[in-house]
Amino acid sequence: MKLLTRQPHKRLGCLRRGALDIKKDAWFDPLSWTDLYSKKIAAPWTPSIKDPLDATNFDKYDEAEYVVEEYHDNGDPWDEDF
Repeated sequence: MKLLTRQPHKRLGCLRRGALDIKKDAWFDPLSWTDLYSKKIAAPWTPSIKDPLDATNFDKYDEAEYVVEEYHDNGDPWDEDF
């Protein structure tokens, strides 16, 4: 729950000691950080995929919602000082 605190200034990992607070928290005592860094710990779940481009494990969404219109400079000098 300490990682999910709404207020960032109270959230574990956002305090003065940063990530060290997470590593030293009692909840993570069983975890070997060295094994984690060395990638010796197996993932608890690995999705099945058909090929490197298989996106079936992702939610579908309407791409039209995320289209960003291309910028066209109208000649306004608002950005001369940048």
